[in-house]
Amino acid sequence: MICSSCSLLHEVRVVQTRSSSIMQYVYTEIERFKGFYRSIYARLQWWGLGASQVTSTRLGAPRVTFTSLICLSQLHETKEKSVDVVHKKAHKGITEGRASLTVVIDRNAARNEGEVGGRSAQKGTQRRERGWQTRRSHVESDQQLDCGLDLMRRLPPQQVEKNLNDLIDLCPRLLDDLLSAVDQPLKIARDKDTGKEYLLCDYNRDGDSYRSPWSNTYDPPLEDGAMPSDKLRKLEIEVNAAFEAYRDAYFEGGVSSVYFWDLDYGFAGVVLIKKIGDGCRLIQGCWDSIHVIEIQEKAGGRHAHYKLTSTVMLWLQTNRQGSGMMNLGGSMTRQVEADHPVNDSTNTHLVNMGRMIEDMESKIRSTLNEIYFGKTKQIVGELRTMLDAEELKRQKMIANEIKGGITK
Repeated sequence: MICSSCSLLHEVRVVQTRSSSIMQYVYTEIERFKGFYRSIYARLQWWGLGASQVTSTRLGAPRVTFTSLICLSQLHETKEKSVDVVHKKAHKGITEGRASLTVVIDRNAARNEGEVGGRSAQKGTQRRERGWQTRRSHVESDQQLDCGLDLMRRLPPQQVEKNLNDLIDLCPRLLDDLLSAVDQPLKIARDKDTGKEYLLCDYNRDGDSYRSPWSNTYDPPLEDGAMPSDKLRKLEIEVNAAFEAYRDAYFEGGVSSVYFWDLDYGFAGVVLIKKIGDGCRLIQGCWDSIHVIEIQEKAGGRHAHYKLTSTVMLWLQTNRQGSGMMNLGGSMTRQVEADHPVNDSTNTHLVNMGRMIEDMESKIRSTLNEIYFGKTKQIVGELRTMLDAEELKRQKMIANEIKGGITK
């Protein structure tokens, strides 16, 4: 009997020892999981999730919280159930808790991805808005440029420089476009080496220096200024001499200058002529003509393509006792393209360019004489008359008598 009791006591002690080791293992796992859960909870709070969101959010899934985990630890302390039950519940709680945390973390990652996608969409919208604003700004700039050029065409040519500066003050961002598109009256300078006058423009300008066509030097001196090639410089000298004779024949004085520069596909040049009225016969005025020509030699070298753009600015001012002060001015631009035969001699280009410029100036001069001056004379004649009222009445009566006699 005593032996049976001892063996039974020994078995109970073995069971208690085993149960204690098992419970210690379960308790250790629960504590480790609680620490893991707290770290995840702290991270989720740092991500911006509330305490109510740190639970399982799957429909139908049991809510595994700290309370349920604490209850598992209390089972060990109170020993309300057997070791197997505690072990199974602990394992189930740990598994469900990990699954719950996985769901929460996955949903939080999806939320973060949504926020990233939202930020990307917002950035895309901002980029589109900036693109629209840029395009709108370009459209507004184009409209302002068109209005500015249209305004400059209607203002007196003798005041182009002043009006252009005022327009640039109004729209500073149109500075480059206006300066490149608006032709200004030509200015005169004198070559220090030869003593001859020459005209200033953007085509003979390099920085703040201007190149003289007579001495081929810059004033102020410029070491690395742009220069034409030797062949083109030779043609430049010949064309300058030719247009000096042309200017004397058509304008009876004035100043002329010709400049050439090299291009990748050929060469280009500009012919400038300026004639200022001497003020005799109580008439003041100025004629400025700018002829820009591009020459592109075709394959074979037997023909060349010429593109001529001519601009003429003219203004006149009279002050007579009978008519009073009268101002007349305007500008006109015309363009023409043509193909002409050429040969190895440079005189071919000189003849072709001279003929095209002469024809263009004749057409512009005829247009100014017939349309501008003729129309102005007609309007002034209708507004003002040199005859008194009695003379007009008498002329009207004579006209009616002639008309009545023809009718009979």
